[in-house]
Amino acid sequence: EDLLFEILQDVHRQGLQNLERIEATSGTPMQKVRAFVTIHVTHNAENLVKMAVFFHDFRSLSPDRREIIVAERDLYDQHLRNLLVEGQKDGSVCPDLDPKLTAIEILGMMNWIYHWYRPNGSLSMRELAETMVGLAPKEDIAKLIDKHL
Repeated sequence: EDLLFEILQDVHRQGLQNLERIEATSGTPMQKVRAFVTIHVTHNAENLVKMAVFFHDFRSLSPDRREIIVAERDLYDQHLRNLLVEGQKDGSVCPDLDPKLTAIEILGMMNWIYHWYRPNGSLSMRELAETMVGLAPKEDIAKLIDKHL
């Protein structure tokens, strides 16, 4: 259990570092959502085994440790929700969307890639990120990827 907990904590540490990178960028809330997606997808694609362990095995932790992981995960998820709410305020995100549900949908889409993405497959990591962040023209995505990766 100690080893599993350390692996899961490492995933969260890296995720929180990614959030710091996103917050350090200037831009609109929607640009930060795009950066969030790009960085998250890339991180997941670079850490397929860790992500599989994270999503499948965290339930094997003791209740106390599972509670820590869930609380940390909720902080990460909340960050995306906050960006969506900020986007609703500035008009770049549809005001009719439920930020909580939308964040769950976006994260679900991104987190599932460990099941099917293969680095030696037909999609490069850059193409995968561009596809997932289809919220902007490819030119903008290329700039985000180059700037943040």
